[in-house]
Amino acid sequence: MAAACSNPESPAEQTAAAPSAPKPAPAALPDSVRRPSFTWEDEVCLNKGYFAPGQYTQQQLRDTHKLINYPGIAETRDIWHLAEMQPDTIAQRISQLDQEYAQRLAELRALQVVPQAYWRKLQQLRVLELEESYRLTRLTFQGHVTPGVLVGASSAPACQAYAQVLASPDTAVLVRAWRRLVDEQKTHNSVPASLEAEFQQQNHSPERLQYARLELMKYGWWNCVNGMKKYGDVYDQQQPSLAFDKLFTKVERTDCADVD
Repeated sequence: MAAACSNPESPAEQTAAAPSAPKPAPAALPDSVRRPSFTWEDEVCLNKGYFAPGQYTQQQLRDTHKLINYPGIAETRDIWHLAEMQPDTIAQRISQLDQEYAQRLAELRALQVVPQAYWRKLQQLRVLELEESYRLTRLTFQGHVTPGVLVGASSAPACQAYAQVLASPDTAVLVRAWRRLVDEQKTHNSVPASLEAEFQQQNHSPERLQYARLELMKYGWWNCVNGMKKYGDVYDQQQPSLAFDKLFTKVERTDCADVD
């Protein structure tokens, strides 16, 4: 019996297909896509910080950043010239101060800061800082009209020497204290002759006593109480800008100004 012949029309034996190349892993998403961010500016750079989803809200970060540089009592209403020492002018300044304080205090207490002990403490310190500045500024305004209110002020015990002079009915005491103040200022001034010339001009003016009171209030009393503030350096003590950076897993800085 003849051997069977292969059928030329039968399909040829199939060879195994070569394995397909593995698909490349998907590219990692940039931080801007996979993580929420918060953007803020400082004196030097534009900053963008990334944080874990759900860690903070944008409101919390905005309010926390506002807390860092929260403005205190404006100094634009301070008394710098004789014409501003009129009782009506000072009464108006006090009224404006009261309104500003109430507004700033309400805003400060309403800030929704990041819920961490550090930021809650800083918020409390900012409130104390604002209250202290308000009390001393208001007291100083009142002292321009009624110097006796400065005597015995519990908020400024170290500055009572100026309070006693300003409240004294003895004008000779007032002028001698003014003379001492100018002499002290001259030791720290690069052009002491200009201070002396200004003193001589004012001392020979018909308004010499008003000048004496103004200068002692500005550079004697106010410089003293301002330097004695318990909460005057909250920012320097707490370093909140550094703490704010630590809220983020990564901070990118762009458009930075050149700083020597």
